[in-house]
This record gives sequence, C-alpha cells and structure tokens, in this order.
Amino acid sequence: MESCVIQITPAAKKYGNLNIRPCGKDFFPKDVFGGPSRKAGIGVPIIIHVDGLSERVETDIPKDKTGKPRWIFRKRKWVKEFVHCHKLQSAETVTITRLDKSTYDIAPDNNHSQEEISSKLYYKTNHGKI
Repeated sequence: MESCVIQITPAAKKYGNLNIRPCGKDFFPKDVFGGPSRKAGIGVPIIIHVDGLSERVETDIPKDKTGKPRWIFRKRKWVKEFVHCHKLQSAETVTITRLDKSTYDIAPDNNHSQEEISSKLYYKTNHGKI
C-alpha cells in the first residue's frame, strides 16, 4: 500500500482545507479531478475512511478555472471534525494510505486522543473511580 504524509496547516482547522499537494497527481485516480464547481461537474468520487469519524467520506478533488488541481478535497466539513477529534495542531502530520484504486484511509501521526484516554483510564482505575 502506498501512503503519503502531509502537514496540517492553519487552513485545515479554520476552513477544512487539507493540503494534499505533497501526494501528487499519481497518488489519486485521474478521474477524481473535477471542475471548479459542482455545477461545472465533479470528478469520480474516492472513498476516505477517516480515523475517529464513524462515516466514510466520498469526495472528489476540484480543479481551478485554469484546469489545475486545487489540492484540497471538495467536501471539507469532515476535515474540521478530524482535526478537532485528534487535537491536531499546525505542522503536525497525518498519513493518507491508498487501500485500492479509489479507497483511502487517513489517520493522524500523533496520538493525542489515545494518550488522553489512557491517562484518564489510569487515573480512574488507580483512584477507585471505576
């Protein structure tokens, strides 16, 4: 399985823009790239399984008016949820793994949420709260 590591930017938290430029065009199927707007036509959606979120995401990658990729996923609401869920900060990294031609997995390279869960569980079990 091929994977790509990308950095979280302030735009990911604020606008849901996950900068996927480092992955390059060959990492995604050629038909995933759609027009600059939904009205202009979307590409063939890929499926993204997002660590920490219960529902999978189906999205394409829009191009700008000149035909160049915008290097963000068209659907972006999930990015804000993902960043919040894992308490990701700017410059932290996430890994996108290609599972097959049109299915991807995305997971944080940090372990904030798991560390917090473990430390809370440790506190509760060692202080008689469970």
